[in-house]
Amino acid sequence: MARGIAAFTVYHALWEKKNKSGKTPIDIASPRVRKDLLQISMTHSRVVDHNTFRNDRLVEERIKNPNKHHKVLLAMDGGGIKAILIAGILQAIERELDDRLTNHIHWVGGTSCGGIIAIALGLGLSVEQSRRLFMSCRYKTFCGNNRMLPKHNAKGIESILRECCGSLTTMADLKCQKVMVTTARIKAAPPQLLLLRSYAPRISPREYERYGYMNPSKVLAWKAARSTS
Repeated sequence: MARGIAAFTVYHALWEKKNKSGKTPIDIASPRVRKDLLQISMTHSRVVDHNTFRNDRLVEERIKNPNKHHKVLLAMDGGGIKAILIAGILQAIERELDDRLTNHIHWVGGTSCGGIIAIALGLGLSVEQSRRLFMSCRYKTFCGNNRMLPKHNAKGIESILRECCGSLTTMADLKCQKVMVTTARIKAAPPQLLLLRSYAPRISPREYERYGYMNPSKVLAWKAARSTS
């Protein structure tokens, strides 16, 4: 896991910089990490199969025939500290776009750490700020796993999310994109999927209750992030 984060979340140019001794990060890395860095820094070869061929055709068609009514949804899964890898992938996409990713998406959704990134983007934070959020909170949140201490520190997670989102910010305040994060009603049998949204469908209060919608203006953003985490 640490090798993956080291390899995927830094710019390739950084690996070529030399220290005072004239050595690069690749020179001083452990053999296993050096192998990862060398493999990733090589010219990327692309395997073409029927799936990539079909995707290429779809992309070409969309570029040639744009439709202003089409919407782009960014969906991210969970994985704890692997969120750093998700942020690294999003940064790579931004480098290809030469623009902020949020200027090209309309909806963003996620689960667990992916949901936290979704809320951060909805608040207007950049991908880099989202990455730094997880880098700064890793010691407050992930405290190891032994008989005396749980793997995750609930108070650490909540304090970071309050600081990031603001104590009074609601899901309705997320204006940059339409945001949705997943959580569950664990008291139901069996547990039921619950979506916390930044937008409200145009339905009556009775339908809100019938279909299990929650008013986004009454859901605190940090609590939504905590629920999905």
